[in-house]
Amino acid sequence: MALYVTTKIKGLQRVQRLLMNFPNVMINETDKNLEMFCKAVVTSARRRAPHGTGFLSSQINFKKTKKGNFIIDTGEAYYALAIEKGFKAHAIPLEYKKRHKIAPGVPGGTMGRVTNPKWIMVQRGPRPFMKPAFDSELAKLRTKWSRIIKKAINKSRR
Repeated sequence: MALYVTTKIKGLQRVQRLLMNFPNVMINETDKNLEMFCKAVVTSARRRAPHGTGFLSSQINFKKTKKGNFIIDTGEAYYALAIEKGFKAHAIPLEYKKRHKIAPGVPGGTMGRVTNPKWIMVQRGPRPFMKPAFDSELAKLRTKWSRIIKKAINKSRR
């Protein structure tokens, strides 16, 4: 005597649809949330950046590359790294400080010819603004990540 067992799987089509849709939905959800993350980092970095002339904070922005990577950049503010990391002691002409009453490296200022050969030493410790902004927003993103994944799973079920 032979014994036959049959099984019927219910919901197999829904599981297949979930598995087919999940990668694309997850990519879309991740891109949207990474863009929101970058906007938050830019806003936080602009608040934390020194506002001497406002040029540095106006240049902080982000863009998405063709490969899908996000880049947060300081644009034309070439001196941003010196502010973020600080710089070692170096000599500048005293006349520069008298003429401009500002730190060297501010855009739009040219030194011209130095007539007084007196020099002063300047140095600045680090005043980070990008790294703290990134770290604070990254902590918030980690708490949101499980909700992002759940949302992607629910969307891919449809």
